Amino acid sequence: YLVACLSTILLSLWPRYIALEWALMVLGVAFGGAMMFRLSKNIQQLLNEAVADRMESDELASQLDQALDDQQSVFETRARFLAAASHDLKQPVQALTLLVSVLRRSESEERRRQVVEEIAQATSSIESMFSGLLDMASIDAGSMIAHICPVEMAPLFRSVLAGYPQRCSQKGLRFSLRVQDPPAVLADTLLLQRVLNNLLDNACKYCVSGSVSLEAVVRDHHLLITISDSGIGLDAGELAHLYQAFVRGSSAKALGIPGLGLGLATARYMTELMGARLEILSKKDQGTTARLWLPLAQEAAAKMQQEAHRPALAGTHIMVLEDDPSARTAMTYWLQDAGATVTAASNGPDLWRQLEPGSVPSLVLADFNLGPGHDNGVAVVHQLRQRFPGMHVLIVTGESDAGPTPQDFKVLKKPVSAQTLTAALNQVLNPKEGP
Repeated sequence: YLVACLSTILLSLWPRYIALEWALMVLGVAFGGAMMFRLSKNIQQLLNEAVADRMESDELASQLDQALDDQQSVFETRARFLAAASHDLKQPVQALTLLVSVLRRSESEERRRQVVEEIAQATSSIESMFSGLLDMASIDAGSMIAHICPVEMAPLFRSVLAGYPQRCSQKGLRFSLRVQDPPAVLADTLLLQRVLNNLLDNACKYCVSGSVSLEAVVRDHHLLITISDSGIGLDAGELAHLYQAFVRGSSAKALGIPGLGLGLATARYMTELMGARLEILSKKDQGTTARLWLPLAQEAAAKMQQEAHRPALAGTHIMVLEDDPSARTAMTYWLQDAGATVTAASNGPDLWRQLEPGSVPSLVLADFNLGPGHDNGVAVVHQLRQRFPGMHVLIVTGESDAGPTPQDFKVLKKPVSAQTLTAALNQVLNPKEGP
């Protein structure tokens, strides 16, 4: 653009100047053009920076809007929680106040017996609500954990069903049980008991007439527990929001059944925490069926044992940093048996000496404490990362505190079983597959 514009100016002024003046003018135009070109480049750079800053500002504004929306959603959930809890907890408390007053004034033994039964029901309702609130608080805080172990189902069924057939009978419901020699499953005993109690409690509460049944059969390497009732059921719209906290069906409200709408939300969370699966099928006025799939303990244990010895490290080069000779030798043999190429050393300088030129390791497996006079394992790994960016890291340590480590460092506490180590290596080397 500058060449085209300045050329026309020079051509138009050509006859008016002598050679010297023309040469000086050409020289001045050349310098001026260079300055204008440099100015345009600076303006372009400033414009690009301004656009980049604007885009970054828009991105930050979008993130801020999302954070505000999330915060608003939390506030709305808490407000709904307070409203639901306040309203539903006041109902049985109000009933208790009146019932106690009736109990004090009544002289009839029959009336007093009826009032005591009503007080017991109101107390049970309050206890159930508080239990649901505590479960939801644990879920929100992330403090609810599952201790998975083999669970014998026969004694668990006896514990869960104690008094339940009598409860159904008092409501005029038929209860049927189809369970024969149930196998052990892999679950958390306490969480599983609470899930089953919740499902059975719902079946009894929302069934006005008809029957309730529980069946347990082995299917597809799982124990399938089915709890069915011929109760009020749910329509398709209510079924879509079944697992949302503080959401209850219209029929439950119309029948005056107490609750906060937390039971199935917490039951589903507990089920997923155990690695199980919960399905709810329901139709309006036709009842509800809950299906709980639990992995069999023997099948799961066999699979875990197989995974623990599966050679999944073929083609990988792993560096081992371990100051204890026996632990280093054992780790080297174990990794080599799994198909890995291993470079093992007791400290950082020893490891650097053993690295062959052109070698690109896939992962470094390091202890934290490498003995007196040497950097710890995390410090050595940071040095290795400078030479091999993106290298995977697994810290295996017996220290109670390995200090601050980057987020992508996987840390295991000794002693580590072969199963746990294999799962961690698969997770680190194949993050998309997971353990």
